[in-house]
Amino acid sequence: MKNTIYNSDANSDNNIEQLQQHALDWDKLIQQSTDDIIFLKKLLSSDVFENYEASFFDTIKIRLKDLEEFKAEKIDLHYSINNHKNDLNGMRECEDISCDMFYEEEHKKLRERVRNFLKKFRDLKLEIYDYSSPNFRKLTI
Repeated sequence: MKNTIYNSDANSDNNIEQLQQHALDWDKLIQQSTDDIIFLKKLLSSDVFENYEASFFDTIKIRLKDLEEFKAEKIDLHYSINNHKNDLNGMRECEDISCDMFYEEEHKKLRERVRNFLKKFRDLKLEIYDYSSPNFRKLTI
């Protein structure tokens, strides 16, 4: 699935089934971010940190806001992918190369949006992990 996102060349995607499969794969990847967002919001809202500096919790609040923005973007991207999957059926009615090229160009644009979302979200997750993990409370057993 990952190869579809990062290594696909839209110029070689000459049939509708391949394009639709890409869209299905993208949708799965985007939906996986739902669980990550829920987990990260719970983590940042929990009482597992021992750093009591105001600046630390200000940053936590900012990251929670960032997660809400990613949630909204994920929902919008999910709708765009579903619309794209439906729109690809219109390729069956294309009678010239410019029509096919239109759909392939839309596919490229959406692929780039998915790539950007996944990269930005990965970067945010790493930032949250790097920032919060040194501040976890130590377990005493």
